Order: sequence, then C-alpha cells, then structure tokens
Amino acid sequence: MLAFTALGLFWTPYAPSAMNGAARNAPPSAAHPFGCDSLGRDVLSRTLEGAGSTLTIALAAGFTAEEYARVHAPIGLPIGAETPEEIAVSVTAQLIAVRAGLPGV
Repeated sequence: MLAFTALGLFWTPYAPSAMNGAARNAPPSAAHPFGCDSLGRDVLSRTLEGAGSTLTIALAAGFTAEEYARVHAPIGLPIGAETPEEIAVSVTAQLIAVRAGLPGV
C-alpha cells in the first residue's frame, strides 16, 4: 500500500483529470489496467493520485502505524484473471485466504 502511494506521488500513466471521450467506460485493458470512468479518465491514474490523500487522512485521523499496517488492500491472487468478473473472483479468493490465515497471502 505504501509503495502504491509512493508511486502515485511521482508517476501516473495519464493525467488523473484528463478526459478522453473515446475511452468512456472502457473496460480494463493494457492501455488502461483499471479501465476508464464515465468521463474517460484513467482509473489507475486517479487511484494512484488519490492514494496519497487517503494516506494523509488516515494518518491525520490518529491511526498508529500498527493499525495502518493491518489494512489489507487486495489486488487479487495471480490466477490469470482478465475480465472484470474473473478479477472479482481473484480478489474474493484473496480475501478468503487472508481471513483463513493462509500463509503467503
């Protein structure tokens, strides 16, 4: 999570607020790994940019480092998921594995 936040401070694949009418509601692809929103903005770029604000708010809210370290932001198990449905299954599988206490997750 911290690496994701740090990355967003220095790099995003597209300008987070740049709109592209041709990419409106585009599904995840090689060009836009998280897809695009209804205004054609790249969701990965917006997520990277927003991670810094989220971390700042969490730290300002008085969470300790130990409490923040307990936050789990799943990105899914590497099962070769490509469609949104398959990605949802991989994230759900990771959540179940974490809850079950499986090592390495």
